[in-house]
Amino acid sequence: MASKYRFDLSLFSRFRTEIMGISTIAILLCHASGRGVVLPYILEWLFGFGNIGVDIFLLLSGLSMFYSLNKADRPTLGGWYTKRLVRIVLPYAIISTPVWIYYCIINGKGILDFLYYVSTVSFWAEHFGAWYIALLIPLYILTPLIGMIIDRSSYRWISVSVIVAAFVFAGWVSIPGTGTLLNDAVYNIQFVICRVPCFIVGYGIAPAVKQGKGIPWVILPVLLIVYFVCGRVPILRDVNMNLLLAFPAMMLFSFIFEKIAVLRGVFGWFGMISLESYLTNVYLGYLFGTFSYEIESTNINKGNYLSYACVIVFGIIIAFWVHKLDEKILKKKQVAWMAYHIRKVGVGNSFLRKFQSLGALGYLNWLPDKIYVKILFQIRMGKKLVLKAPQTFNEKLQWLKLYDRKPVYALMVDKYEAKKYVADRIGEEYIIPTLGVWERFDDIDIETLPNKFVIKCTHDSGGLVICRDKSKLDKKKVKEKIEKCLKTNYFWSAREWPYKNVQPRIIAEKFMSDHEDGCGLTDYKFYCFDGEPKFLYISEGLENHATAHISFLTLDWKFAPYERSDYKPFEKIPQKPKGYDKMLELCRVLAKDILFLRVDLYQIGEEVYFSELTFSPCSGFIPFKNSNHDTVIGNMLTLPQIGKRENKNAN
Repeated sequence: MASKYRFDLSLFSRFRTEIMGISTIAILLCHASGRGVVLPYILEWLFGFGNIGVDIFLLLSGLSMFYSLNKADRPTLGGWYTKRLVRIVLPYAIISTPVWIYYCIINGKGILDFLYYVSTVSFWAEHFGAWYIALLIPLYILTPLIGMIIDRSSYRWISVSVIVAAFVFAGWVSIPGTGTLLNDAVYNIQFVICRVPCFIVGYGIAPAVKQGKGIPWVILPVLLIVYFVCGRVPILRDVNMNLLLAFPAMMLFSFIFEKIAVLRGVFGWFGMISLESYLTNVYLGYLFGTFSYEIESTNINKGNYLSYACVIVFGIIIAFWVHKLDEKILKKKQVAWMAYHIRKVGVGNSFLRKFQSLGALGYLNWLPDKIYVKILFQIRMGKKLVLKAPQTFNEKLQWLKLYDRKPVYALMVDKYEAKKYVADRIGEEYIIPTLGVWERFDDIDIETLPNKFVIKCTHDSGGLVICRDKSKLDKKKVKEKIEKCLKTNYFWSAREWPYKNVQPRIIAEKFMSDHEDGCGLTDYKFYCFDGEPKFLYISEGLENHATAHISFLTLDWKFAPYERSDYKPFEKIPQKPKGYDKMLELCRVLAKDILFLRVDLYQIGEEVYFSELTFSPCSGFIPFKNSNHDTVIGNMLTLPQIGKRENKNAN
């Protein structure tokens, strides 16, 4: 938890990409002197500290490994290894392979030599190649074992300290060898081992980062003092102390990114291509080192400025496109896996959750809406989606998602803007009072809100918190839920177009209840076709799925011949609301000239209140108890004809 004197560890996770970006730039500058660039002493000394960029990489990598090993939907161990190793081996192979081929050709080497270099064996034997990749591969292989030791320990920090001490000692102790090759191998092993403690510490602090715990700011100067003092102790001079610099640097970078938002974009972009930038810098450095820079006996590369400038510029460009290629390959691999799962294995809840999670997180954004919706429909409904001549209600809702896209729909689903839209048409008296609107959760002063209130996100469905007693409100959990929702574009999960460009915001509303115990609201949801309500469903207790009830009703207030399979129906018809006729009147106004719209209303006391407008109930995947119900309701919705030009609108 952050305060004036404490640093919020969750900032490491929040600004992970930006920290990776600034570390990448530091590494590129640090490599300059290694490539023979002639620098003034002060710059050479300053750029030398860029060496800690790799240690920051390892700290953040340890953090990420904890998250991936401990998340609820973690794949099998084999799947985890595949995913982790592919993410580093793929860009490494794309970037290093052509360079090693070129190197072997110009030096007269054969296929075995090529394999020797590309496999990273060359690093372990003669310190030639990308040592960071040579380290990550065995480190990731050992991570589940290291994680098991740390996570199962009753004294987490004792386990972390022992493992760190073991690696520090192994990287520091002098081991005599017998022969040059063995001496070189020992040196190279110790060279990478001494960097592993950063990874272990990153894994160790991950739970505290996840929980948003705070540490005193005084740790920053203390670690720096220890670093410089230890550097003057003869016996410790050969010990890698970069951890003592990397951790304070991460604290400082996180603080800067929190305070100066404009920096996040630039460094975030570099963070996105951090691994690829490191690799292109290493291998283009080898490549450009083989070129001649003499023109008519004049060296145009004095001080190696030109060659390293080319390495930097071309390296960043290539890194960006390799990153794009990585994403494309990985996403194609995911789609191939999905197709296999549907075809061979069948569809289960775990696959459904994984597919929708990938979509919600943006990993499937590259899939055209039409293809994505077809795959999702196959998974959710267990049958092929028919778009040329849709018959069922759910099929027609998918058609509307793809082809009925009017800009005003974005206003109608925005929970803040919709209030203005609705008030302009039916009047302010039907609008639940708004207590405030904010772009960040931290801007909300909870103390100024009443004892009972509702907080919700404006751009999604589900980003809702009901507070019935402010003294019992868990602000930390509320913040976690709302901030998670703010980072999500609801459109990508099921491609409901109206949500795509809604501005993510938070609103607080007056707490409303139509129950004597003040425990909830009864929803009246009217299904309107071409501006006319045809039926409705009434719901109660949706906060608790086990006790909730939903029943479809006809307009003359009788049970309709449709049921949902996911909720219990009411045993008897609830009492008709006093303002029922007014509700029907309001529905006709709000749904005018719209092919389909669900209008949600409340009856509180003597008054009718507006709830929300919905274009795609259940995202167009309503689980009817009987499939015939889907067809019967589908007959109520008449779709217009579309030609080839309109068909292109669904990307």
